[in-house]
Amino acid sequence: MCWGKDREVFAGRIASFIARLQPIQGDRSFRKWKGSVLDSVIGVILTQNLTDAASSNAFMSLAAKFPPKPIATENDPCYSQELVRNT
Repeated sequence: MCWGKDREVFAGRIASFIARLQPIQGDRSFRKWKGSVLDSVIGVILTQNLTDAASSNAFMSLAAKFPPKPIATENDPCYSQELVRNT
C-alpha cells in the first residue's frame, strides 16, 4: 500500500486546522526557555499542586525572596578556575 497520498491529505488538513486555530490561540511557536534547571523543577512541583494563577504567584514570590546569586568574577575570593571550566 502507498500511504503517500493519504499523508498529503492529512498534512493539508492539519495545516488548515492550525491556520484556523492560530487567530484564536495566538502565536504558539517554540521559544527557548531562559530559566535554570532549578526553576523548571520548582515550576513543575508548583503546577502539580496549585492552579495556574496560584502557581505563578507562588513562583514569583519564591523568586523575589530567593533571588539568583551573581556570578563570581576573578576579583571575587570565591572565584575558582575549576568552577569556570565545569560550567
